[in-house]
Amino acid sequence: MHTKKRWCNDDGSLDLIQLVIGMLIVAIAAVGSYQALFFGTTQLDAEMRYRKAISLARSYAEYWQGRVHIDFPQFDDPRRPQVIAGNLTNRIEVILDKRDPSTTEDDIWATIAYDRLIPVLRESNQAEILYWRIKVVIRWDEPTLQGDVGRFSNSWREIDFVAGMAHASA
Repeated sequence: MHTKKRWCNDDGSLDLIQLVIGMLIVAIAAVGSYQALFFGTTQLDAEMRYRKAISLARSYAEYWQGRVHIDFPQFDDPRRPQVIAGNLTNRIEVILDKRDPSTTEDDIWATIAYDRLIPVLRESNQAEILYWRIKVVIRWDEPTLQGDVGRFSNSWREIDFVAGMAHASA
């Protein structure tokens, strides 16, 4: 008799409603944690691509700084107008992010080019070039999450990197 009364006693036990509410709280916390983790890794990937794009643009600008400083075509060189005009219409493709090593279908490519080289002249003497302004443009297709999980769309990202360099004879 005493055992039966003890089983019916409500002290320290869990009922079905408490169990369901506890599981619901755990499920909401798990879903929220998963969404935060997914959003964080997506943002981290985008930031890493952005930093790598800046690094590529800086490297390409340094290449053209070296070309201007050391072996920039002289005024009578026939290739001088083509070098000064830039290559915005004939961009170079570089890989920005090699995502899955087993396939090349998900890689993110960027195009890099330099704009027209602009001479910055001394104000007192219009014939004297102080330095050349070099503008490097890098552009890539950034996958961004839109709406539902798993539905990606692409948006173009572009960085303009500007540098300057004086010719060695200056």
